[in-house]
Amino acid sequence: MKKITVILLLVLICMQFSVCAEQAVTVTIPDYEIILNETPVYYYDSLYPFLNYKGITYFPATFEYCKGMDLACGFDGNAFLIAYNPSYENIPLYETAKNTKKNTAVIPSYNVIVNGKEIDNTKQQYPVFNFRGVTYFPMTWDFAVNEFGWTIDFSGKTFTITTNTSMRDDIGEKVEVDDKGVIFREYGYMEMPQPDGTVQTIPGLIYYQASFETGEIVRRDDYTQADEPKNTAKNEEVKLDVKDGYVYYKNQKLDGAFLEEASPDFVKPEDVEKVEYNVSMYKTENFKPLTVCKMNVYTAYSKKDGSRYGGDADYTYLLHNDEMKFLDGNTMVSNPYVMGDTMYFNTNKYWKTFSTHTLQNKQLMKLTPDGAVVQIKDENFNNMEIIGVADNKLYLKCTWSPEDYIEGGEVKTSLVNDGYFTFDGEKLEKVAYYVYSTYDAVSPKGEILAINRKLGKVIKVK
Repeated sequence: MKKITVILLLVLICMQFSVCAEQAVTVTIPDYEIILNETPVYYYDSLYPFLNYKGITYFPATFEYCKGMDLACGFDGNAFLIAYNPSYENIPLYETAKNTKKNTAVIPSYNVIVNGKEIDNTKQQYPVFNFRGVTYFPMTWDFAVNEFGWTIDFSGKTFTITTNTSMRDDIGEKVEVDDKGVIFREYGYMEMPQPDGTVQTIPGLIYYQASFETGEIVRRDDYTQADEPKNTAKNEEVKLDVKDGYVYYKNQKLDGAFLEEASPDFVKPEDVEKVEYNVSMYKTENFKPLTVCKMNVYTAYSKKDGSRYGGDADYTYLLHNDEMKFLDGNTMVSNPYVMGDTMYFNTNKYWKTFSTHTLQNKQLMKLTPDGAVVQIKDENFNNMEIIGVADNKLYLKCTWSPEDYIEGGEVKTSLVNDGYFTFDGEKLEKVAYYVYSTYDAVSPKGEILAINRKLGKVIKVK
């Protein structure tokens, strides 16, 4: 019995050593120069050096290296997540360590998620591995170029990696979504045959379509501006009255706005000769089924020395059952959808929109049948953008995002929490990991496409 027990114990020990041996890989510190975005990296005695395995350079995906190379990363306890995400950070410099030429790394037991997709590390010729607690990625064409959007070059004794964040300035806009795909447009140059047989290149709108089925982008030369869905809704002036500084719609005193110059307590400054003010409102049905009303308050002060000062302020309301519902000042409305008997939409501030990226901090709002305007909040997200509706559920892209606008804030994310969600009116359910996109689209079947025009690619998220 003892003999059998000893044999079994030896077998188990051998099996354990076998597994360990299979998961361990020998890696070396390269002897060639590595340049990241024109910055030479001194990595030989770094705590997290670049490594080489079977002739392939490996990139240490630390938090700081990722930020410096237009990536975001995170670990949720079960998987290491990494995704393209343009940033504005510098290349880090790590503390030194006593390194040997040859080292041992291990194939991790945790999952690896790249741009929202899980990779099968067991089938990789050059697997992702872990060294000193950091996940390392091989600089193969598939990872470096296709997934991370980098340009790589190995010439002589120098390996160069360059990010391509600024490769596309004109990212265009989404035009139409149907059950086949997403049509979007951007400005470019078209070749126009001339009567004399020559071809003239002229600037104009070029249309493309991204397929829900394949994710491929094809040019749509058969689609023109005349084919775009037309919004024929016209702005209509709304009659308002001003009394004692308050603004009235019919007999309703409007929330949010007070015109000091029209109040009985207003005292004209001594150096001002004339005070003018004007209040106007227009309603539009461009956001059907919502009726959005924009009120503008204009003031002008003419001083005795001939100079003038003043300004404009605007306020946004919803007109529902002939009653004005105040949203906020300097606010835009977007993405209106109906689910059941409730209307959902996004709001966000004007002053946060001076970026080409679809902006952070889009608030998720609902208008109930009885006229209540309610913001739907989640403590993990400052941005809850509606990207479509399917199966009687809203589809949202939710991101942490800074609460207030900061430069580059639109691309600050938490890969662990952020991503794509459905909302049934009661609860959020995560359906896909975060993927960077210029804009997203949802098919009637609930398929999600993330369209990244900076890199000219489409990812089928779900």
